[in-house]
Amino acid sequence: MNRIIFFLILIFILNPIQCLLAQNNKLFWSQKRALSVTDFKALIKNDNSYENALASVGISYSVTFDNSKADIVIKTFFRTDLSWFDKSIQSDWLLQHEQGHFDIAEIFARKLKKEMSNILFPKNNDCNKVVTDMYDKYFNEMKKMQELYDKETDHSRNRNEQLRWLKKIDRLLQQYSYYSTENLDKHKLHTSSNRKQIIQ
Repeated sequence: MNRIIFFLILIFILNPIQCLLAQNNKLFWSQKRALSVTDFKALIKNDNSYENALASVGISYSVTFDNSKADIVIKTFFRTDLSWFDKSIQSDWLLQHEQGHFDIAEIFARKLKKEMSNILFPKNNDCNKVVTDMYDKYFNEMKKMQELYDKETDHSRNRNEQLRWLKKIDRLLQQYSYYSTENLDKHKLHTSSNRKQIIQ
């Protein structure tokens, strides 16, 4: 679980093409479907006896600019092929903890979607840089929250803290519910840029 942030950086910074080609190994975040142990399909890579699971989660986005409008699609996903779970543990607490990592990614996807839906792209602006800077901002904030989540819950071992965090995560999901990545309606933005597509 300590290495969840490493996988996020690997996916989005070192190898973004891998994200686009791995559709069959992605589960997209849904309020109606929680993670199950069978979703963790990678072989156990436990070189640290303190780790019993690893969830590889991320955020993908595409933005299409066309004259005065822009269409945005933002999705939160879980990589089944990069996530593993020690099934000998059979811990509901551990599974809920990993779901928490997925939910935290969704929270920051919603924050990103909110900011993108309200931004005004100035004429002749480098849209790619604007979107990338916004993405990096929320990625770094997410990274800090993921690390704090693991630290304060002791990777689900501190049950009081785990319960507190689950309530906090649920509250934040509700706070940004309008921007859920399950909502396929595209937010329209105003921009003076020529048609341009950005995919991450």
